[in-house]
Amino acid sequence: MNKYIKKYILFIFLPLPPIEFDGKKWGPRLNIIQRFLLLLDFFNNSYKNNISKIFLFLKHLISLVYLFITIPFQTLIYFSKYRILDINFYQIGAFVQQLDCLIKSNELKKKKFRLILIAPNNLCINNYIKSLYGNQIIIFNNFLSFLFLHPFTYSNMCSVNPWKYEATNPNCNYNKLQKNYKKKFKNYILPLVKRKSFVTDSFIIKNNIDVKKFVCLHIRDDEFYGVSSSRSSSIENIKKSIYFLIKKKIKVVRFIHKKTKKLKIKNPYYLELLVENEKEKEIQCNLIQLAKLIICSAGGINSMNVLSKADFFCIDATQLNMMILTKSNDMFILKRYYDKVSSKIIPLNYIFSKNLHLYPEQKNFFLKNNTEKEIFDVVKNIIYDKSRINCKNIFNNKKFLKYSIYHTDAKLGFNFRY
Repeated sequence: MNKYIKKYILFIFLPLPPIEFDGKKWGPRLNIIQRFLLLLDFFNNSYKNNISKIFLFLKHLISLVYLFITIPFQTLIYFSKYRILDINFYQIGAFVQQLDCLIKSNELKKKKFRLILIAPNNLCINNYIKSLYGNQIIIFNNFLSFLFLHPFTYSNMCSVNPWKYEATNPNCNYNKLQKNYKKKFKNYILPLVKRKSFVTDSFIIKNNIDVKKFVCLHIRDDEFYGVSSSRSSSIENIKKSIYFLIKKKIKVVRFIHKKTKKLKIKNPYYLELLVENEKEKEIQCNLIQLAKLIICSAGGINSMNVLSKADFFCIDATQLNMMILTKSNDMFILKRYYDKVSSKIIPLNYIFSKNLHLYPEQKNFFLKNNTEKEIFDVVKNIIYDKSRINCKNIFNNKKFLKYSIYHTDAKLGFNFRY
């Protein structure tokens, strides 16, 4: 199928995004007036070749008519014990993060709702992960039920929205939520469904993986994004760490995308897993839950931190408003912000005062990736089980109290200095 035809078929059926950009800032889903104004911009050539704006406007308009007709049914839901999850289930990072947050938020409330996820198998980015949350939510997998019920996610009477926990929300409450859940339930992770995975077992046996001693690696580079992005990392900066792990006879399983730059490492302790179909996604999820360490850059794998007790190490972190890693055994190191004119490093205080932590893609500064040495230093010390007693969250300081990242239990990497 032509990729453009496939793209617009998806636009027809996928729900309106729960979090959207209005042209200036991010926020909860646009209302119909805001969407109409964006459409006017499109016709004024501000959004060349972005036909999706027309699809979204028409979809929104039809949904509003449907919601008006079904007000009595919405009222019944409002007075019931049920709420529909208004989340992005077609992008892996957003899906896991939003699903986990809304469930934990519900668990911490005195008045709890029965949460409903409407995510048909043919549209959901990862059906295996969806099934792991079966203890906490009611799941509708059927496409027909999706067509009739998904417009109710646009109604405040029926649904719950994740904006409160988003990185681009100035008042983001993500890390505080995670900390409060840990405090009450003595665990960072929700009680997930335990599933036997035969495809994962077969993969482990076939590739001779020692389940007590392997590392997962996932790096999103410029090739993945198709452009130079502030979120991308360089696989070249990880090579020293990979060879160190191989030398220690620790298997490295690297998750790759078809666009990702591949490494020509011919060694039994290094393998690459292309993750595209449902079986490969199932294997990926289970490996992340079993691994000793997950090394990752900004992206979807980061969010799977809430599924696994394994150590996570995030390189080239750019999200300063919140930290997606939450556990006390997790570590991160930051990209550094530099002024384009002076080429001098921009202090953290200035970054927050100018809201650069919310919108890092700006013209007057640039971000530098972590060096090979910085990454290797953290990996080496994690593998050697060096005590982390002296590792701190540098944002756990009163001057950062109003920011979500203040509350994370994750720590800055060994010897890293911004």
